[in-house]
Amino acid sequence: MLNESATTFFVVLVTVQLIGIATIFGARLSEQTRYHHLWQWAFLAALLLVGVTSVLAMGIAGCNGLWCAGTLATMVIGGTLDLRNMKSDHMID
Repeated sequence: MLNESATTFFVVLVTVQLIGIATIFGARLSEQTRYHHLWQWAFLAALLLVGVTSVLAMGIAGCNGLWCAGTLATMVIGGTLDLRNMKSDHMID
């Protein structure tokens, strides 16, 4: 059974990861709204927070903190991948 500090550490890590994933969706879904600028800043703040917690988790938990780095990679790809102007040349009409 986990002790109280390990449980708190795990809950904080999961919460930070969920916030990071939520800001990806918020930034992407709000692109044509007036709140897009706020979601962009929230995404950047969450990206920094997830990056710091990823480094801390790797230092404290070793390979068990590797899933935090996976969230960081997902945020980077989700923040930079733009499929709006992609033409479907390979699609059959």
